[in-house]
Amino acid sequence: MRDTDIKPLETDSRTLNFNSSQRGYIQAAMHIARSRVQFPRDQRAPNMNEFIDQKKEMFHAELAYKTVQQEITQLTEKQNARTTVLNESKVELE
Repeated sequence: MRDTDIKPLETDSRTLNFNSSQRGYIQAAMHIARSRVQFPRDQRAPNMNEFIDQKKEMFHAELAYKTVQQEITQLTEKQNARTTVLNESKVELE
């Protein structure tokens, strides 16, 4: 390994125009800004409230889906019953 293989640390050339106290303020502000950045949900661990909210949302979605499926089944059964009664009444008339 040679010295040329190791790259020097990159310095922020924008802060070189400021005195040392101003650079300290700038670095502190940059640190605060970085700490406030929200990572996407996939990259950070979900907290308990988010987990519970997600489970509630999944439960409500599943409940709504099952309710709609039950209503469709009931309507289909009613339609089949009406069709059967109609066909029986036609047979009796003939």
